[in-house]
Amino acid sequence: MSPSNLFDLLPKDHDCYIYEEILRQLDTTEVERKYSPKGQHA
Repeated sequence: MSPSNLFDLLPKDHDCYIYEEILRQLDTTEVERKYSPKGQHA
């Protein structure tokens, strides 16, 4: 059985947590506005 969250597999002091925190603080509103929630045409 796989964990539901990949972070559960990593040690608590892994570098990815630093990047996750930084990325969570970024305002991505402009980027999200440029893309349709429906995806791209096939």
